Amino acid sequence: MLVLRLVAVGLLISIGWLHVDLWRSGYRYLPTIGPLFLVAATVAMAAALGMLVRPSRLIGLLGIGLVSGILVGLIISVSVGLFGFYETLSAPFAVESVVLEFAAALTLASWVALDAMKDSRQSERAAGTRVIIRASTKQRTIPSTPSPPLHRPARNRHRCAAHR
Repeated sequence: MLVLRLVAVGLLISIGWLHVDLWRSGYRYLPTIGPLFLVAATVAMAAALGMLVRPSRLIGLLGIGLVSGILVGLIISVSVGLFGFYETLSAPFAVESVVLEFAAALTLASWVALDAMKDSRQSERAAGTRVIIRASTKQRTIPSTPSPPLHRPARNRHRCAAHR
């Protein structure tokens, strides 16, 4: 789990660095796209820091959303254009970006799934322990309701007609 989380952190840092580098090399001059590159870099670095300092499934899911959004944005800009900007896969780091984003999404999804399964197993174990404790204490406790009497009191008996 730790190795998977650290790989995800490394991939998010790589994606952030890649977008900062592209922003500095000229994408900052593109209207709308330039600021989006800077936002993507900042959020990727923040998600990496969050996963490193205080990992949570929410941060993992946000990271998946981020890298998926970046990947979809690249695919749209290559195929039909995005905000008037058309990208090609021969652009610097385009293919590397696709590989990094796909790997980050897969790694983060795996970490989130494994973390959820770990919590589920711990909950099942804790529930099983409570049942065992209840069962063992139930045998030692005196029942709170008295047991029914073995016979009925005389006033509640019904006699057959021959004995009246």
